[in-house]
Amino acid sequence: MATLSTSPLPTSVYNSLPTDRTLFDDETMTELAAVFSAYNVGDSIGLTILHRHYQLDNGNVMVHDGLKCRSVLVNDEDKNMFDGQSFFVYEDGFQAYEFCVGESPLELDLKFLKHIQEYILSANLQRRVALTRLSPKYKMLLEYEQPQFQGCIRVPGIRKNVQPEDVTTWKFDGGVGEFLPVQSCYQVGDKHESRA
Repeated sequence: MATLSTSPLPTSVYNSLPTDRTLFDDETMTELAAVFSAYNVGDSIGLTILHRHYQLDNGNVMVHDGLKCRSVLVNDEDKNMFDGQSFFVYEDGFQAYEFCVGESPLELDLKFLKHIQEYILSANLQRRVALTRLSPKYKMLLEYEQPQFQGCIRVPGIRKNVQPEDVTTWKFDGGVGEFLPVQSCYQVGDKHESRA
């Protein structure tokens, strides 16, 4: 049965997540859109490319606090302070691999979770597709790495010349029946520089 687990992920599992951000083909996006459409979940949860930015130290997790995200050491007392931000198919359900503070717990239809999990597994996308909490405040976010803090900052707004390969998160829009980009991600340093 598909569930959402918000317990901290073992660091070794997080560090094994992909760093590349391979786009989905149009057919995959259409099939995923059909699942989102059937359950009307587009306002609370979006689709994201499963990826990580950094190797974390043992016991750390990535925590979103507003528009900032950074690596945080989690002890037993802290575990209940966080809720899930982004989830990937892991074992028999969805496991949070990034967390957030100050947000209400996600309440998603278990039938949706089961259906989307079955699709992800049948299409062999468990190392590429994840679900992520959507911000009700912002239509578009630009995420920039901050390696000096082992974190990222998200900036509201629309950037000129956003390339399809920069988009990492989409929201399903039932009115148009397709996914629309809501977040693009820019790596810095050795991988590639942010575009102007």
